[in-house]
Amino acid sequence: MGYQPILDSYEEWVGGNWNSRKQLVVWGAGSELFLRIKRMGEIHELVSEALSADGQPSSHLDQHHHRSSWATYSDSRFIEGRDDITSINLLPSLSGHDHELMVAGRASGDLSLLSVSTSGLQSRVVTEYATNRRPVRSATISKASDPLLAVCLSDSSLALYPIHPEDRYSKPFDATTISVSDKPGKLWSVRFLRSDRLAIGLGSSREPIHVYDVKPDGLSREPTRKFGFSSQSTASPPKHPNSSSVYQFAPLAPSALAGGAEGEVFLSGGYDGNARLHDLRSPEPFTAVFSDIVDTSSAIYSLASFGRERFIVGGSQHCLLKIFDLRLPGGKVYYAADLDSCSSDPPRGPGMTDPTCCQYHRDSRAKFRDCSIFLHPRHVRGHQISRRDGMSPVYSLSSPSACSPTFFAGIEGKVLELDVVSVMDHHPDPIFGSGPKNTGNRVLDLRRKWDPQSEILSLPLYEQLEGNINLRMQRGVGSVGPSRKGWDERWPSTG
Repeated sequence: MGYQPILDSYEEWVGGNWNSRKQLVVWGAGSELFLRIKRMGEIHELVSEALSADGQPSSHLDQHHHRSSWATYSDSRFIEGRDDITSINLLPSLSGHDHELMVAGRASGDLSLLSVSTSGLQSRVVTEYATNRRPVRSATISKASDPLLAVCLSDSSLALYPIHPEDRYSKPFDATTISVSDKPGKLWSVRFLRSDRLAIGLGSSREPIHVYDVKPDGLSREPTRKFGFSSQSTASPPKHPNSSSVYQFAPLAPSALAGGAEGEVFLSGGYDGNARLHDLRSPEPFTAVFSDIVDTSSAIYSLASFGRERFIVGGSQHCLLKIFDLRLPGGKVYYAADLDSCSSDPPRGPGMTDPTCCQYHRDSRAKFRDCSIFLHPRHVRGHQISRRDGMSPVYSLSSPSACSPTFFAGIEGKVLELDVVSVMDHHPDPIFGSGPKNTGNRVLDLRRKWDPQSEILSLPLYEQLEGNINLRMQRGVGSVGPSRKGWDERWPSTG
């Protein structure tokens, strides 16, 4: 069995234009950490940065003129299987030019603030946090100027720590035992919704989501809000579990189309396989449900927002990544594949015959499709593909920023980088604008720009559209043929 990747990433601007960015992704692979740092920008800037002290190149520019470098962290004290990394949180605001600060939690109970060198210097442990050797199940860091660390320890303890890099050792300044119906509940996840608000996922419970206020002296004594899965709304889905477990959260930024003020709107996912949108301003326990009508039995192991309009879900089997659209019809509770009409007598555009759908919702059905992608190609050049390779959960997901066209997914023994871009777009995101000069051979030029090392995977998916399921298989880079309007040319018009 391979390792279960635990991911985090960020992307920031480092220059005066859109292209000048630094992107970092880190993942836990067993007891070790791996980092990849990618610098993007004008080629003359990257070439000058890529020169070592003696003027010789120290790293390689890829076909997009991006420069990647790598770093690792391992500790001889830790043993594979016993000390595996279970949480990782980057601290870009406290990191420096030649090192990255991050908090790593382990199954054995070790919890440390690490300084990992990105320039070949010595990495070190900055702060050790007291856990009484209880396993670290989940951890999150607030985005305040003085950040706080919230950690799920073992099955029922939630602890808050200050993050002070000058401290060699740190104890929690507040800790509590989470109870459900007078019995200790099993904690699965914790996430800051904003610097003074915290959500925890537990279960199995009739109210698997608790929201706490975070005050200067610690957590509020009682949750400020609890969320269950039963709704009084007539638009609610017909069946909800009496109790469930919540494994993941994804706060939505105020700029998201479904977002409100910071910390008011967030997504959850867990055992029953449905992703739910929660709004603290609403009396309802959820305001939208997103469901895969094919994969109805797969729990949600990972969850992340992507851009302003979509979010991504990692299932518990078949390497299945699900992409959902957040654009809501008037704030109604709905299944993503079943949009309600916004009036009893909706206006109809030219050629419309559907009496239950207005133009906006018709466009939503036609243009804003949900789909599920198998992160398991049928064939990979030079590699033997086994049946087991296609059975992995998607253990973790990370989007480095709301403006990035990239996100990362962790499956058993692997981390995948996915770029949402059309290879035949004449005006792609500017960070992909550079490339080799054209030769006049369209197929060759596409391969030279996008896949010179034959590393890009061709993945299968199914799309959900008005209750129908359409299967598709990606073509290789450079392959051309009929494609459906609104889809990248690598996806054929029929499965």
